[in-house]
Amino acid sequence: MTAKFFAPKGSYFYPVVSSLCMRPMKKNTARRTLPLLGVAAVLAACLLAAGCTGQTPDGTDNETVQGIDLNGTAWDLVSYAQNGSMKNTLEGTTVSLEFGENNTAGGSAGCNHYSASYTLNGKTITFGPAISTQMYCMKPGVMEQESAYLRLLDTVKSYEVRDETLTFFDENGAAVLVFAKHLPPEPEPLVGTDWELRWYHDKEAIVSVISGTTITAVFDEDGKVAGSAGCNRYFASYTVNGTEMTIGPAGSTLMACIDEDVMKQESTYLGLLSTVKTFAIEGETLTFFDENGTKILVFEKAVPPQPEPLVGTNWTLESYHTGDAIVSVIAGTEITAVFDEDGKVAGSAGCNRYFASYEVNGTEMTVGPAGSTLMACPDEDVMKQENTFLSLLGTVKSFAIEGDRLSFMDENGTAVLVFVKTEGPTALPLVGTTWVLDTYHLGDIAVRVIEGTEITAVFGEDGKLTGSGGCNNYFATYNLSGSSLEIGPAGSTKMICAEPEGIMKQEETYLSILKAVKGYEIEGNQLKLLDMNGWRILLFNAKV
Repeated sequence: MTAKFFAPKGSYFYPVVSSLCMRPMKKNTARRTLPLLGVAAVLAACLLAAGCTGQTPDGTDNETVQGIDLNGTAWDLVSYAQNGSMKNTLEGTTVSLEFGENNTAGGSAGCNHYSASYTLNGKTITFGPAISTQMYCMKPGVMEQESAYLRLLDTVKSYEVRDETLTFFDENGAAVLVFAKHLPPEPEPLVGTDWELRWYHDKEAIVSVISGTTITAVFDEDGKVAGSAGCNRYFASYTVNGTEMTIGPAGSTLMACIDEDVMKQESTYLGLLSTVKTFAIEGETLTFFDENGTKILVFEKAVPPQPEPLVGTNWTLESYHTGDAIVSVIAGTEITAVFDEDGKVAGSAGCNRYFASYEVNGTEMTVGPAGSTLMACPDEDVMKQENTFLSLLGTVKSFAIEGDRLSFMDENGTAVLVFVKTEGPTALPLVGTTWVLDTYHLGDIAVRVIEGTEITAVFGEDGKLTGSGGCNNYFATYNLSGSSLEIGPAGSTKMICAEPEGIMKQEETYLSILKAVKGYEIEGNQLKLLDMNGWRILLFNAKV
């Protein structure tokens, strides 16, 4: 029988008829063999001529059609099939594909991150069903492009790599996805960059951050990382050796947010932080991996918001640092700070009103000893919190404002007080509102009105001020120009009140202080009357 051999030609195979000269020849067959040898020689020459080109019949280079190892390679989508032609990806969007270990591929589909298993055998490749995060992007066409990409990925049957271009084909051999080799951008630094979490790996699922919540991380040069876990602020230590990283157990404030899913997300995030073993930064993306090399946390560089001004902003304390703990403000209490242009800060310490001077030089700050009213609130924890806050004010050495967050640092750079901007209440009008005195100042001492007495002030449209001094009714004139206010000498009725003790002295003091008024401020339902130096000397609340 005639033997057949198959000679590889690229990835194609050709049957070749063997020459009879490969077998012993009898003498009487020599004449018949010579013509056959001539044919074989011609055939061999033809085969060699075709084989030496290294090309398949369709002209494809031999090296482009052989299967290669895609593991560890990364690609960016250039175009995809749509309505019988190839369509370029939307400008400003990135659709990526990275082949990882354990036959897993993934990347960005343009809006959401995705992952899928893949099987590779020579030039044949197939992808399993893709899983992805569930964000919705508003940019026109992005979601449609993402949907088309993930659908086409499921139709892939073979591939080709040529000149750093990866092309996927469907079962009919038609190109459906074309990628260019990914060129990684310059990485952002780990330290000092504001990182915002985009998605995390929870068991077998890729989960995007809950809409409306923000999880952040900022690494400093001293081996500390801190940020928002979505509800609470957290802090931890970290160590880095090359691309290896470990993050110590995280501490946090102890607020309880109403949404249970937010609290669950926070708990999962803090738990994943402790499993970090390595990291990688590509451009503006920071990825953390666990001991198995699985991507567990993916951050992107956040654009820091424009900082709010220190002066004139209503700041409300969110947390403070005592010992080694970050403590959130007691629920139902409010500690505030408002800095004015004259170097004075004032607000509520939770129970009492406080006031102090401050100095700023660049990011350096000192706050002078604080004075306050002298009320005693029945909750001992509230009073303890107030004392801690006022004490920490005295340790402030620098400050930083990031968007709507104000942080005060001590001499060691530790954030001891963290405030957030709050919208001040709508200011009530000076004229026509009934104002009830809360405290008055004697030198540096703020004195609360005697319990059981009420001192009022009503500014009329006719330039007259009337009210109760606690015992007698009084009246005076006033002049108003912008925020400047002057009150003339007050007259009053002549009753003498015996109780409560000190009421007549309090009335006399109040009427005397009115003559020192030179200006005013209204914050929501509070009226502050100021002296010539801008110091608050009378504090009223609007009567409900």
